[in-house]
Amino acid sequence: MKFNQLHIIWILQFQVAALAFNETINIKNTCYINNFKIFCEYIDLHNKNLNFEQLNGTYMLYLIGTNLHSLQENVFNGTQIKHLSISDNPLTVIDKNAFGGQEEFLESLELSTTDTTELVDFTALQNLYNLETLEIENFYMNQNLNNFTSDKLTKLTKLSLINNKIRDVNINTFAHFQNLTQLTIKNNKLAKMLHPQAFEHLLNLQYLDVSNNAITEITMGNLQNVKKMLQHLDFSSNKITRDHLEHFKNLSKLETLKLDNNRIKSLSGDIFQNMNKLKTLSVRNNQLTKLRKTYLNGLNNLRELFLSGNQLIIEATTMTEVPLLEILYLDNQNLKGTMEIKWLENTSGTLKKLSLKGNSFNNIDLWRAIKTLPHLEFLDLSKCNLAVIPAFAFEQNPKLKAIKLNDNKLESLEEGAFQGLQNTLESIKLSNNQLQVVDECVFNNFNWPEKDISI
Repeated sequence: MKFNQLHIIWILQFQVAALAFNETINIKNTCYINNFKIFCEYIDLHNKNLNFEQLNGTYMLYLIGTNLHSLQENVFNGTQIKHLSISDNPLTVIDKNAFGGQEEFLESLELSTTDTTELVDFTALQNLYNLETLEIENFYMNQNLNNFTSDKLTKLTKLSLINNKIRDVNINTFAHFQNLTQLTIKNNKLAKMLHPQAFEHLLNLQYLDVSNNAITEITMGNLQNVKKMLQHLDFSSNKITRDHLEHFKNLSKLETLKLDNNRIKSLSGDIFQNMNKLKTLSVRNNQLTKLRKTYLNGLNNLRELFLSGNQLIIEATTMTEVPLLEILYLDNQNLKGTMEIKWLENTSGTLKKLSLKGNSFNNIDLWRAIKTLPHLEFLDLSKCNLAVIPAFAFEQNPKLKAIKLNDNKLESLEEGAFQGLQNTLESIKLSNNQLQVVDECVFNNFNWPEKDISI
């Protein structure tokens, strides 16, 4: 058989490609190793054999941007891996024996891909009986969840399934995860709150995040089995309404409840009656129009309240129901005209952080209310159409460290405007006003640890 020059070139190219495919990468010589942590970052490991020889001990391995398309059988042979993180790779194939030899050692596994089009088989995870933490992100899982669940994964305590296009979770998915304390299923495509008995075996669950889905349906059974232990619940960025909140009423152990970016028009009724352990409540960017004292009944231990992006009118005595409140955000209430501020005088003086950004007030009422907050440390009054800061406006706020007054209509700053803050104020924002006159004594005798004045 005769070979012309073109044939010879082709054969040589094929041989080079074959060598490249079988090339062995010595991890010790190629990657950065420090204190039993191996960092392989932005080197091409596609179709390469990984050599872990001369690595004694148990390691944490990070494969970041290494062009891994697949994990072949026993790919990590030769070492002991405690924590494995594979990110920023076009990973689409995981051999069922990819983690062979690591079953005894692997405690934490993080997998993410840049290719979200292929349906990946996660059978390889079923034998990792020592696994405590599992995070799967950016894969196309759809309803393909059961192929990684196994009765051997009984040590799993933290499970995160983020941005995997999951549409449903059936009754058996979490059946073997009795020790699970944290479950995150955010940024998926859930239209309803899972199967009514999906959480039936999760009796130790303390943290649940189903934010950024499209949930429009919650049934009584969804949260019934987790109510005894659940402390953190995040339902943000779904499509739930006031009626759905009835299913939260018996979550008496809750400490954090996030309901941002939903379709809630009211908090009326006795929703929080049994939530006396709740410390953080966030209902930002909904359709709330009224906040009455009775709506907050039961929240006597609340420390943080976030209500920005609604259209709230707050009754004068409302805040007496939250006597320990320290942080309050009421930005951008989208009201026509001025916002009534009388309620601020009834906050028991406990507030440390207050944001009223983007609202308009009667100036006299506002400054009178501010004087009732002796523990205030941070105040945001930006975009509030303020024209004047009266003398001694902050005299009763001796702990104030930071003030935002930017984007208002201030034309002058007179001596005494910040009287009483000489020893505490660290930062003040005054940009985007109409300042023409600033008294030279306005900041006299101020003790600035790190001067931060933005004018």
